[in-house]
Amino acid sequence: MDRTTATNYVTVAGKRVFVDRNLSTGVAGTTQTAADHTAWQEEIMAVIEDAGLVGDAGDNTQLLQAQRLKRALHVLVFTPAGSTLDGVAIAWANGGNWIVPAGVLGADAEAVGGGGGSGASYGTGAIAGAGGGGGRARGRVPLTPGAAIAIHVGLGGAAGILTGVTPSSGGAGGTTSIGSLMTALGGYGGLAMSGVAFGGSGIGGSAAGGQYNESGGPGSLGIALGGGAYYSSVGGAPGGGGMNVPGVSAGPSDGSPGLFAGQGANGSMNGGNGALGATGKIIMVY
Repeated sequence: MDRTTATNYVTVAGKRVFVDRNLSTGVAGTTQTAADHTAWQEEIMAVIEDAGLVGDAGDNTQLLQAQRLKRALHVLVFTPAGSTLDGVAIAWANGGNWIVPAGVLGADAEAVGGGGGSGASYGTGAIAGAGGGGGRARGRVPLTPGAAIAIHVGLGGAAGILTGVTPSSGGAGGTTSIGSLMTALGGYGGLAMSGVAFGGSGIGGSAAGGQYNESGGPGSLGIALGGGAYYSSVGGAPGGGGMNVPGVSAGPSDGSPGLFAGQGANGSMNGGNGALGATGKIIMVY
């Protein structure tokens, strides 16, 4: 759309405008053209229809309705279990495509990688390592209406298992990605431990593609409290998040899973299985 170029327009403050006819002063007035009227109509209807409304000759509030609809924010959440838009489930499977809605040119996005799993332990005094936290990327991402974007949310790392006298280490958390726009790696798994010793905990995953890219925190080591009691190793926080709560035990104790998206699992103690890291997530607001 542009300002009129109809015959007899005038320029005021650098803008082409219409002028009324005035026979007494000899002003001819600006010609009313179909092109001008069509341009106004189509410019307004484009806004109304882009908001999902259907033109109604009896409703003179549709442009206002469209503006209110366009100002409304939509919250899209992806987890490995599924996706919701404004709290309502939508069709999507992990790793599948999301189609950018009409009129959406960008979104504020957050991607968190999966937390690392914790290790298993064998023997009194054996404190297995905790999982590291998933990375987190945050920021504005450009979008093209109608484009298909592959969305993948990282799973939590596998739990270490005690099989007989042999403990295994925890697995790394999975990678979370919004196409090629944002990537958040999962945290590393905690190490298994036998005997009176503390297993190494996993480091956090990194992130890329956001205006803010934060690595997940590493898992902590366990602590001997005396009297045969121990604090467990604690799962690392996802980028910018909080840590898990340590377990306390003087006997065999399994690890505990991450409490929120991207958090590493706490390690086991004195002969027990590890635990799963928390899954990652994606949030997009547009």
